[in-house]
Amino acid sequence: MRDKSDVDLSCCRQSFRCSFVGVALPVLWPGQHLAAWVGTALLGGTFMGIAGLAQWLARVPDPQATSRRIGFITACYGVGQIAGPLATSGLAQGDDLTIPVLLAAGALVLGAGLFEISRRVERLA
Repeated sequence: MRDKSDVDLSCCRQSFRCSFVGVALPVLWPGQHLAAWVGTALLGGTFMGIAGLAQWLARVPDPQATSRRIGFITACYGVGQIAGPLATSGLAQGDDLTIPVLLAAGALVLGAGLFEISRRVERLA
């Protein structure tokens, strides 16, 4: 039987994948309103899951460090909420958002990679 944190970790990984596809879909299938709607559902439907699971998983390894970890995660979300729109407006080419959208998808891949690294480091400690 799998541990609850293993199941949550698996759900978080899958949520990152769905978010990546959701962000990249309108660029990969341009001009299709369906792609934008499906992309919105994939990203919006997984964002809260990733946020909630990441905060729960931050408590698991060391309950004494919970406040510090959740504070760090919240600060990272805040920086992303400010930096994302600024980067998008600076990188947009008129009405073409291809580059900012692909960078956002890349940021999700980076976030998933950092999440994996942090979980592996926690297991080694």
